Amino acid sequence: MSSDTRNTEDIDCEDVYEAEKLMWILSPNREQHMLKHVTIVSEKELILVFDDDSSHSIMMSDKESTERLQRTANMILYEGRKPLSIRAHRNIVHIDIG
Repeated sequence: MSSDTRNTEDIDCEDVYEAEKLMWILSPNREQHMLKHVTIVSEKELILVFDDDSSHSIMMSDKESTERLQRTANMILYEGRKPLSIRAHRNIVHIDIG
């Protein structure tokens, strides 16, 4: 019996630019570099660091979205889960994790 471990996180970014940047960073089609770690800078900002040591700041609209993005990044880093799809509507990014 298999269990469905897929879940969707809705991340509320500061604006459309930040949402597009997050979609690019976590895109399932972007396989050049692996996520290495994530750091919370403030209530509304995270830094995502890749194995080539490039880093990307993402600004959130609120503390809850920052926590959701950190939880999503931790699923990728520590549970080996992967983004299956990412889509956005304005500044909200919907990430399906499998």
